[in-house]
Amino acid sequence: MNYLKLNGCSLIQDQVLEEVFLKQQFPEGKDSDVSFGTDNKLLTDDNGAYYVIQLVSISTRVSGKTGTLGYYKVYQAGNYRLY
Repeated sequence: MNYLKLNGCSLIQDQVLEEVFLKQQFPEGKDSDVSFGTDNKLLTDDNGAYYVIQLVSISTRVSGKTGTLGYYKVYQAGNYRLY
């Protein structure tokens, strides 16, 4: 599991910050063809509370495919892992 802080904060409060966090951490975040999304549900597991963030290739989705690049669990503590 990776541990990173969002702008010096050790706690991520909502799914909007979760998306911003991933955009800052992944090269895909700087790619205008990649969209980040969530269903806004706060979930929990043994590692804490998290949101599931989906990365999607816009051009692939427009061409009729799913465009899904991956799903990530982004924890409120700033940890993330592949879902």
